[in-house]
Amino acid sequence: MKKKWLILAVTMAMTVAQANTAMASIWIKDKTGWWYQHNNGSYTKGNWEKIRDRWYYFNSKGYLTTGWQEIKGVWYYLKPGGPMATGWQNIDNKWYYFHSSGRMAANGWVSGKYYMGSDGAMLTNTKTPDGYQVGADGKWVDAKK
Repeated sequence: MKKKWLILAVTMAMTVAQANTAMASIWIKDKTGWWYQHNNGSYTKGNWEKIRDRWYYFNSKGYLTTGWQEIKGVWYYLKPGGPMATGWQNIDNKWYYFHSSGRMAANGWVSGKYYMGSDGAMLTNTKTPDGYQVGADGKWVDAKK
């Protein structure tokens, strides 16, 4: 009889433990795209989310976005797979700089050496709008004239 009670007690304990085990957050793909389901079954919509030290943006329906995205008037580039780009990125054979916030640099100097145009691409072999010359590598080459 003791053995039956022991088996029953162990079975009940395992059942309760399994019922309280939280579901892990997971990436899910369907015919529309990828989305990220949290351990409580919810998912992010129309917002950023940091997942394993990388930032991702999910559209209003909760799907992962990639490529060029203008979000609240700011341009970002989300790499294949979705993580937000930061630092220097070569995209379609043009160089762009993205701040640590992911915001694309435009209409100004980066590191005091490189000028980013209105489209965010680094200018090369030309004069900048403020009169400085930049070379083939995009670096400032001589004083303002």
